[in-house]
Amino acid sequence: MKPRIGVYLSKRTAARLTAGAKRRATTKSALVEAAINRFLDFDDTYDAVVLTDRLADLSGQIGQLDRDLGIVGEIVALHTRFHLAITPELPPATQHSACERGSARFEEFAAHVERRIQRGTSLMQETIDRLGTTGRGVSAGDPAEGERDFGVPIPIDQMTDDTAAVREDGSSSNFPVQPKSSLH
Repeated sequence: MKPRIGVYLSKRTAARLTAGAKRRATTKSALVEAAINRFLDFDDTYDAVVLTDRLADLSGQIGQLDRDLGIVGEIVALHTRFHLAITPELPPATQHSACERGSARFEEFAAHVERRIQRGTSLMQETIDRLGTTGRGVSAGDPAEGERDFGVPIPIDQMTDDTAAVREDGSSSNFPVQPKSSLH
């Protein structure tokens, strides 16, 4: 015969114990005994080591995400500053057509992002790899018919009117460098 132990439970815990025993088609005593065994078999040192290792892994992953987000933030900030510096003010008569062109460019951009995500290629890693190589660099694959390969730089003199890329000096054939005016 097993030893008998009396325990006091809250009404809520007692109700949960009754429901759990019914759900598992077992007795309340068997359920309590299993829970006590599980609690007493718990190995603090093994679980602490596993938990510590897992937390270290997560910490490293969070550090990498923080680094990557910092890079993305810098890229967005530089692009925004650059874009605002070179974009000329449009006359009211041309704003509607410029908005339509901008919308078409955005649709092309969004479609390109979707294709890259579906292929699983990272433009950031591709760019980093290309900086370490000479020649054409790494590409995400051959572009489809009529699609521009954004992995290959286009020389300034071959850019079309709808090209948004510019040289480091802040100009393209569409936006020539303006002489700096003196602030006298």
